[in-house]
Amino acid sequence: MARNGLGRYVVMVMAGPEAAPYQFSVSKRFCKVTAGLFAVGMVALGAAFTAFGTEYARMHERVVEIDSLRQAVAWQRTKIQSSSARVAALETQISNVLYTNDKLQQVVEARLDTIPSILPAWGRINSKFGRRLSPVTGRMRMHNGVDISAPRGEPVVASAPGKVVTSGYHGAYGRLVTIDHGNGFATYYAHLSRASARPGAGVRRGDVVGYVGSTGQSSGVHLHYEVRFNNEPVDPMDYMRNPATVFFQG
Repeated sequence: MARNGLGRYVVMVMAGPEAAPYQFSVSKRFCKVTAGLFAVGMVALGAAFTAFGTEYARMHERVVEIDSLRQAVAWQRTKIQSSSARVAALETQISNVLYTNDKLQQVVEARLDTIPSILPAWGRINSKFGRRLSPVTGRMRMHNGVDISAPRGEPVVASAPGKVVTSGYHGAYGRLVTIDHGNGFATYYAHLSRASARPGAGVRRGDVVGYVGSTGQSSGVHLHYEVRFNNEPVDPMDYMRNPATVFFQG
């Protein structure tokens, strides 16, 4: 390229070693404009590359953040699943405990129902459980039950549900009814004037099993009432629902 005197640049192009040179001229202004446009293009290209690099970096950070969030969500999902499993296990345990508690309550209620918890006749207790001076022999001896003073013919009721074992005359007891209540409990109703229960019959608490009398070794009209646990005499008053208010107590 050469500059002539007219303010223009002459450009010579050699197509080959033996070819005639080709030349053309361009103005100085065209060169300046072209150079300016090239500079602007390079600046714009540089800015574009810078913007692309910045956006790429931002996108990479976003991808890293999304991946981190994805891992956090997966971890939380695992924790929720684990918590759900623990909750389900706890619910199962609670259900089992409630079921067991219901069964235990039924067993306890059934056992409580077999306890002789009421006095079998209306009247006044004139002789308690324990050692006493016998009104028949005048000697100290163990009194295995309580004596309830009541009018002759007063109904005598079962103090708990059970099955009648004995109903008849038995020596010093006179006319006697015995009832097996289960779970080791049995009751004796002695000196009856008449026994209405029959051996083998089932009775409920409050069912009439006989009537007050003075049969057998008796010093007067009364009901001799015994409670036995595993065939050992125990104090009937220990099993009363409310000893202070059940019937009349002397």
